[in-house]
Amino acid sequence: MKIIDAKELDEIVNDNDNIDYFYQNQLIIKLTPNTQNKYVVKYALNYFYSDHDENEAIDRINSIYSLLNCVKCNEIKDNNLRFVNGIGVGNIFPKLMLVLQAGGDCAGKLPHENVISPRYMVIGTTSDFLKISLLKANVYFQSWITNLLKCVINNNGKTVRECYHNCSKILNQEIKILQPQTIVAMSTDVSKVFTELRMPFYKLYHPMFYIYKNIKSKLAEDLARI
Repeated sequence: MKIIDAKELDEIVNDNDNIDYFYQNQLIIKLTPNTQNKYVVKYALNYFYSDHDENEAIDRINSIYSLLNCVKCNEIKDNNLRFVNGIGVGNIFPKLMLVLQAGGDCAGKLPHENVISPRYMVIGTTSDFLKISLLKANVYFQSWITNLLKCVINNNGKTVRECYHNCSKILNQEIKILQPQTIVAMSTDVSKVFTELRMPFYKLYHPMFYIYKNIKSKLAEDLARI
């Protein structure tokens, strides 16, 4: 794990044009308010602004990583489960935490290889659309994106209910570590979890709802109003 300035990204990308390098080396990007590097959105998995303490940033990420040791679902018999624990992506000191339901079929795989990685859980059509909407709403760099379910459901198979219960405890710990100012639930199941936890939250439709209804621009509008 290493903290680097955003301005170092050009050199890193030029020397290692395989994006897998970036994730495997667990790089954390330190941003300044005027950061304009074109690679930040594409490559930055975890980042923070320079007005925050580096040691606290490392402590938060280490605490998040400690959650990956969960084995609560190992006794559940379901061939659709692929046990690849993974953390979210975004600002380590978030103003906004967006919680989706689960990683898709490609989650946990590095972009150019069929390699399982616990670092890479927010990927795919839904996540890409959400990131674009966050950028349009001007809140991307203040946000943390995560999933309620920390393991992957192959082929979007029927989710075992025990997984929701087990993962809700991990999500609760994730929130305590990152201390977001605002939480946004982006599915009905996620909303139920926050209701059970008695946590205040905003509810938005799942990103795919906006895609299916052909109202993509409305997601950015809804995010900007929070």
